[in-house]
Amino acid sequence: MTLETAEPALRRHWRLDFPAFTAEQLFALVADIEGYPAFMPGCVAARVLERRADGSWLVDNVFGFGPLRSRFSSTARFAAPEWLEIVSQDGPWRRFALRWTFTPEGAGCRVDAEVAVEFRSPLLAALARTGLPAAEPRIVRAFEERARRLYAGNPEDTP
Repeated sequence: MTLETAEPALRRHWRLDFPAFTAEQLFALVADIEGYPAFMPGCVAARVLERRADGSWLVDNVFGFGPLRSRFSSTARFAAPEWLEIVSQDGPWRRFALRWTFTPEGAGCRVDAEVAVEFRSPLLAALARTGLPAAEPRIVRAFEERARRLYAGNPEDTP
């Protein structure tokens, strides 16, 4: 998949290193889209509507902050446990592309996430450009904490 979009796309890259968790475990965490509302900041609801014959999933998403809510559909495609991509051109998105890759490293795994987004609204684009840098650490921390809860034996959280 290429993350090429027409400007003014907002692009970000996150890298997470998990020395104690496998690519299979981390892929399962990211692929558990319906579990996102339990831990991901801003995710109000996520539901797989259809598991298609080609292996892709049609997903209904609701994200929001404060009183603002946005519902949109997305398509998830994957090759477990190597990669998962989520794309959308619905709702607030002119284009949304998020690609997760899982690279085994020793007994652990490196996870890379690349996102490229274009908003339909210039106002939303401006808000995202100022707000996303502050939100990124919370999103990354949420995935790190979820992995520890699920795979390090912490009984506080179960899948």
